[in-house]
Amino acid sequence: MNSPGGLGWFGGEVSSDLTPFASDAAAGETLRAMRDGKWRKARDAAKFLCKKDRARYLPLLVEANAGLAREMIGKGLLKDAATVIDYIATLAPPERVAALRAELASPTPADAAGSAGGAEIHWAVALQAAAADAILPGDFAAIDALVTDGFSPPEGTGEMADRLAVELAVVREACAATGDGRWDEAKEALRGLPRDSIFRHWRMFLRGARCVFEEDRDMAWKCFADLPPDGALARAARTLDPDLPGRGAAAPVGARVPFFLAATGQPPTWATAILDADASGKSGKPVRACQELSKGLKGAFPTDQPGLACLLTEGVLPFSRNMSDADVDDAFALLEAFGRGKLGEPETALLTLVREACVAIPEDNAPGELGRTWGSVLREWSLRDGDDSQRDAVGWLWLGETLQKQEEREYGARPDFRSARKAFEKSTKADPENPDGWLALLGLLEKSGDAKEQNRLLGDLVKRFPQNKRILQLAGKEAIERKTYTKALKNLRAALNLDPLDRRIKNAIALALAQQALDFRKKKKPATEIWEELEPLLEDRPAVEDFMLNRWVARLWRGLLEADGEVADAALAEAEKMAPSPMERLFLEEKLREAHRLPKRKTLDAEWLTEVQQRPPGWEVFARIFALAGFSQVISPWSDASWNRSTKRLDLLVKAMIKQATNNDLAGLADFLEQAERLQNPLDRDSSELLRETLGTILSQIELKMTVSVPSRPWLHLVYLLALEATRGFLRLDPGGLFERIDLIVKHAEKSGDSACKTKAEALRARMKSRTGGPSPFDFGPGGPPAELLDMLTNAAMAMQDEADEIYGTSGKSASKKRGGGDQMELFL
Repeated sequence: MNSPGGLGWFGGEVSSDLTPFASDAAAGETLRAMRDGKWRKARDAAKFLCKKDRARYLPLLVEANAGLAREMIGKGLLKDAATVIDYIATLAPPERVAALRAELASPTPADAAGSAGGAEIHWAVALQAAAADAILPGDFAAIDALVTDGFSPPEGTGEMADRLAVELAVVREACAATGDGRWDEAKEALRGLPRDSIFRHWRMFLRGARCVFEEDRDMAWKCFADLPPDGALARAARTLDPDLPGRGAAAPVGARVPFFLAATGQPPTWATAILDADASGKSGKPVRACQELSKGLKGAFPTDQPGLACLLTEGVLPFSRNMSDADVDDAFALLEAFGRGKLGEPETALLTLVREACVAIPEDNAPGELGRTWGSVLREWSLRDGDDSQRDAVGWLWLGETLQKQEEREYGARPDFRSARKAFEKSTKADPENPDGWLALLGLLEKSGDAKEQNRLLGDLVKRFPQNKRILQLAGKEAIERKTYTKALKNLRAALNLDPLDRRIKNAIALALAQQALDFRKKKKPATEIWEELEPLLEDRPAVEDFMLNRWVARLWRGLLEADGEVADAALAEAEKMAPSPMERLFLEEKLREAHRLPKRKTLDAEWLTEVQQRPPGWEVFARIFALAGFSQVISPWSDASWNRSTKRLDLLVKAMIKQATNNDLAGLADFLEQAERLQNPLDRDSSELLRETLGTILSQIELKMTVSVPSRPWLHLVYLLALEATRGFLRLDPGGLFERIDLIVKHAEKSGDSACKTKAEALRARMKSRTGGPSPFDFGPGGPPAELLDMLTNAAMAMQDEADEIYGTSGKSASKKRGGGDQMELFL
């Protein structure tokens, strides 16, 4: 919906376009009331306007009543909401009313238990929809409710009814299997559902629900995106994941709990216990919530088996990354209650609690203690459920990965990975055919510097798992590092045969070929066949991260390495034509010349300066230059001179681009700053540091422009805040004024009609609130930050500086002075 100034305040699936009222002074009171959620006041104001000009202001009256109806649905006042919707039906188009009725139709507890009159109506609607050419939007609510209301269709009432009854039984069978975590049985049941069934959208909902259980969020989004937007399932999906794309609110908790119980095949009697536990949890009484669930779910809670009860178990336990003293007290109270058998079978309850504690807060235990506790969890599992080599292998693998992370976080000493290595070895012993354990052990050997054992194990794994793509990729990487390119290409080609669409493998093959061509050049051997073999992999405009697949990059590289002068000139000429921008070509050319110790081209500096002064690129190009920086590091680590030269070039470019941006491209600069954090992910350490230094330059240049007020330049002030976000510089702001400043930007952007600026500012505000959980990231109250926090920050800063001095041999100097090391193939593998 396009609301005034882009507010989008209703969140409904179908709404009127209120943009024309943004500049209508008479409509101001109504719009303000809508924005503040005062729907009755908005309705009364809209009624007054309709008396003056009904044709013009009728959309305002419809939206005000729609907001009021949604407010009533959220409060559980369903009869009152139905009355308002009936009134809207006299004013608005049928599709608008159908969407509201669908929201109202989410089953109530009485519906889930089986309401004879309602269920018979749902059945009649379903029969009518099955006989029609298309399902009307308003019918989906009745069809979805039919699945959950426990209604038994009458027998012998016709061929259509009998077919529909069979399809309904299939869906309910799949619901029950999904709720119990029996995914294969759910899929098997749904195979019997015809593609033209009126229940066909349940196939996507149940698959999406399974993906939520398995934490495959991307696939869940894809499944839920195909649901009818006017049905109850779309609202149920938004309850499972509020961040799902699309508009619309979730159903009220009192309505959706019985719905999910029915949709996942669980007893409707669980509803009361879950609602009571929800209320106890919200009031800060998790122990009582556990007691209510244990009593109401009758032996199904607590559990570690897949399904809804497992989600409830994990959700109600007090463990979190930042446990308060109250959480710790609750955990001990639960442990005592479980131990005395008050909350279910002691073995299952204790196993559930201890396992959850290990997984949620492993850092609260010393490595040795965590290893002993987790070992007891695996032993209890075996005693309760019997031996399971696959379960044990995964369990020891988790322990090894966790211990490894703990060791890597230690300051001031070289990590000792002995405990992690023992856990990985136990994982491989429990299930030798599981490659994940072997791969984890292989990675640990690399980090610990045991190159001899790493290479020996990698050779064994290639023989043991000849069809494992990841192992073949690692073997290719290791061969490239040892400059045995024939062996590298053999392994990488075998990996590509297993997955022809894996672009990272293609990048690695291209890198191996180019490095082999360089090796041939040093040996004065012709490399024509190598460049020809590379050609089928190349593309004109691949994704930013697919550097080696860029045709212009390969042409430039060949032009610099080719011994035949005519071929070299032709390749360089092609690279100049193909490159997306002169700036990218010049930057990469300099890096390649430095990497291969080639003479510097005399005119390169002048060409760069001309581009900077006369044709500074857009911020999108500037982002790609940093991608090229990471790529050049894959070829060869930077020297001090190369680092300094790159820093000076980019600083000069930044200053020219800031001057251009403050005139007409602040939006482009804002886009660049928003993606700065994402840009660092594929870069190596040195390139990421270069990006951080460049962001610092951008911030300092923007600060020089901060002499104007927000009303006159909201974009400039927004860019300043985005630069602070990108550089983690919020300490430089008045803590109490951060959100006031963002609100001021939103206000003046809205006033000037700049929806793009307003949208970005609101997104920034949302990010800040999600990160801080409150109005300000540094809201310490009137007393300011506690002295203990200041001491902790000072000590942490000193420890980090000591670590940098030890690693780089510096003292107060940039850590960039010593280059090299790192995993050069991370961009590709």
